This record gives sequence, structure tokens and C-alpha cells, in this order.
Amino acid sequence: MELSIQPLAPPAMSNNLKTFMAWADQVRCLKVMANAYTPNDTLAARNNSAQGIGIYYFQFFVSDERIKSVRKMIMFVTLEQRKATLDLLLPYQRSDFEGIFQAMDGLPMTIRILHLPLHEFQPEGDLEQIVGKLTTNMGMTEDEIYSRIEKLPEVDPVLPM
Repeated sequence: MELSIQPLAPPAMSNNLKTFMAWADQVRCLKVMANAYTPNDTLAARNNSAQGIGIYYFQFFVSDERIKSVRKMIMFVTLEQRKATLDLLLPYQRSDFEGIFQAMDGLPMTIRILHLPLHEFQPEGDLEQIVGKLTTNMGMTEDEIYSRIEKLPEVDPVLPM
């Protein structure tokens, strides 16, 4: 038996499924919520009958500029430096929020504005290469980078110790 790869398509409800879901809507007691990471996710959820967003995570990984700004914010030491990098993220957040509020049109949403699990913001690769990149991008010395890394242990209350 030979398998063939089929092209991906966005989910769509057929007329039969729409009818069935309309019947279910008449008697159900639960709301259907979706999780979302981008304004397009919220629009897709709404188009597929979600009644809200259970949690929306503002995404930093959709562009190099966003992720670089977050890495700088994590590595910078002074409050002024951190505020400056947050100012770089503000236009992205405003744009995303406009998109999600328009898509959800008053339906309930839980928004997690800054979700910073540190391991997600670390470039992959050899530590020396990472430190080299950070010294170039941050304008910090290698000693300052290593010192900062040692002072930023990640604590996740969900993960076992």
C-alpha cells in the first residue's frame, strides 16, 4: 500500500457538521474556548465557533526583532534599559491586540501579556557561540554576559525540582 501526501487545508465544517453543531448548541451547558498565539489564531477560532479565548499568549517568535528585543530585556541589568526594550515591543503588542479584539468582538479572553520561560529565549548552540553573539548584540563583555546568565536561573512552579 502506497501512501500519498495530501496538501494541508484549514479546518472547515461541512453543512452536515454545521447542522449537528447547531443542534448541540441548543442543549449544551459548556462554552467552547480556544487557545491562541496570534491574531490569525483568534480569527480562526472565531470562524470555527469558539465562544472565547481560554488563553492568548503574546508571541515573540514571529519575528527576529521581537525575539531580539526580549533577549535584550532579559539580559539588560538597569530598569532604564529594560524599559527601552519594552518600548520596542509595545507597537507589536498594540497591533496584535487590535487584531484579537476585532476578531473576538467582545467575547471573553484571557491574555497573558508577558510569558517569559527563559529557556525559550536562549539561542540554540554552543554556549561560547551564544555568548559571542550576545556580546555583539548587547554591547556587553563576555564576563558581563556569563555573570548575567548565572544570575538568571529559571524557576517554573509547574516543573518538578
